[in-house]
Amino acid sequence: MITCSQCQQSNPGGARFCEGCGAALEDPQAAERAADVIEADFMLTQTKRAGAMLLLVAILGSIGGLVETAMAHESERLVIGIINGVLWGSFFGLWLWSRRRPLAAGITGLTLYLLIVLLAAAGDPSTIVRGIIFKVIIIGGLAQAISAGFKHRTFVRQRGLG
Repeated sequence: MITCSQCQQSNPGGARFCEGCGAALEDPQAAERAADVIEADFMLTQTKRAGAMLLLVAILGSIGGLVETAMAHESERLVIGIINGVLWGSFFGLWLWSRRRPLAAGITGLTLYLLIVLLAAAGDPSTIVRGIIFKVIIIGGLAQAISAGFKHRTFVRQRGLG
């Protein structure tokens, strides 16, 4: 039974118009599905924040890489420049990939970023505290986006939306 929101008359399931007043009746299943689609879109938006974090890593890393390359001994500049270019260029690539596959790009980006941080710390433990605020923001942002991505994927599967 569907209750009319205008006159409160009960109408048979599947009715499109109220038998009492003729007002259009809302299909509760269609309304629920529309709400599910809105919620899924919101979750996907949260997941796409991974792209913003990946772009931030790419930009900040590129700036740091340029400074590091400029400060390197002349005989090491080419090698350091190439390493930095490949490394931070990969984050630009991940950012582009995140437009189509935000969850996969976010997971890959977080893994790569953590690997970079850990390798730098293995070489020089003092690097852990340098730029700690940026590291926390980036790791936290990517982790939140990944969490939202898993929630989105589960929600879409449970609701049969995708």
